[in-house]
Amino acid sequence: SPVTGVQTCALPIYTGHCQHITSLTLHSKNHSTEIMNKEEQVQYLANVFYIVLADGNTDKNEEKAFERIAQAIGAGYFERRNAQDLAKQDGFEVCPVGRLSDRFRNIEDMLFISYCNQQVDAAEKKLIIDYATQIAVNQQQFGQIKQEAKQRQENFRQRTT
Repeated sequence: SPVTGVQTCALPIYTGHCQHITSLTLHSKNHSTEIMNKEEQVQYLANVFYIVLADGNTDKNEEKAFERIAQAIGAGYFERRNAQDLAKQDGFEVCPVGRLSDRFRNIEDMLFISYCNQQVDAAEKKLIIDYATQIAVNQQQFGQIKQEAKQRQENFRQRTT
């Protein structure tokens, strides 16, 4: 529920095939400090976990990376579990969620987790490219996000080994 005296606005969300999230209502004096709600956290994390599942095997590095991503967006245990369950459902689709900055962060997290096992599988690559297309990432932006995700993965690997 909105806080008294705070301006409210509704922002359109991608409504392609993902019909379950159609708008995001922000209740904040400063929209730049708004965080995702729990439903959005679940979809965000399900997008990431679906990348983990895409190559058919899950390893400890991916599990650790998933936990790190969940913590970074403020998701709790139940959001993580719900996201994993959602991603495992037949017919699950990777869907953009949240603000544009959240969507770009989501693609970076999907790339980050795809680098966990040293090689990006063809299925992972297709999902990530399809998502990038949905959120209108151009090639230059994608290249930058990819480079940053690789560097982040290298740093993560050094800290966890």
